[in-house]
Amino acid sequence: MRHFTNTLLLLSILFSVSCTTHIRDDEEKDDKTYPLAFEKGSYETPLGLGHEITIVGGNRDYQLTVKQPDILDATIQLGHPGAGSIKVTGKKKGETTLMIRDNVTQETVTLTIKVVYANFGFKIRESHFPLFPEGCTLFLVSNPNRDFYVFDGLTQLLKGSYLLSTVQDEPYMTLTCQEGAGQITRLFDLDYTDKGFLNFLTKYLPTGFDFKDIGKHIAPNLILNEHETDKRIGTTLEGLGIPEGVLE
Repeated sequence: MRHFTNTLLLLSILFSVSCTTHIRDDEEKDDKTYPLAFEKGSYETPLGLGHEITIVGGNRDYQLTVKQPDILDATIQLGHPGAGSIKVTGKKKGETTLMIRDNVTQETVTLTIKVVYANFGFKIRESHFPLFPEGCTLFLVSNPNRDFYVFDGLTQLLKGSYLLSTVQDEPYMTLTCQEGAGQITRLFDLDYTDKGFLNFLTKYLPTGFDFKDIGKHIAPNLILNEHETDKRIGTTLEGLGIPEGVLE
């Protein structure tokens, strides 16, 4: 009988210790907080396109305040592990501040957000032109000057202007830039570029394309064939934003 009683007592003690340890673990988990942090204090976001800013540290309970909501829209994204992220969308060009408050620690961080012209980065996969080296990125900007840039990582190699147009419903791209001491203009047909993709670009770039019966599949490749020589520049959209500080 004594052995049975001692067994019950031991089980009771173990149960009590187990419950106490579990409660303490939960308390420690609940009490653990993380300082609110971001990679940097200022960001750029393209006009009309969403861009996510990673929250490096925080407690997944935030309040956002945009100083000028006519310039920028911002929403919290908690769909992935970690501290979360903020989706910002530029509504018009300009600069504003975004204040983030962590409701757990009551910390605040204020970020400067600059809305720049929408731009698309195309990785150059194939090129017969030294001014457009393979492995570099061709950026097309939606500004009134229709600027294009070629970057090797963060290094700017070339700047010029582009023109997207149609002749008898066939798409063309004209690139104008400096080569040596003079200015050159090259005309490329876009016959091997998916017309559905060109229609997509029309939403953001000054093109005027409006092709019919394009099918459902859209291949994000921009293939430029020089009109007279059949030399080409083959690129694939990567969606990389142009390095910060380049655009106004």
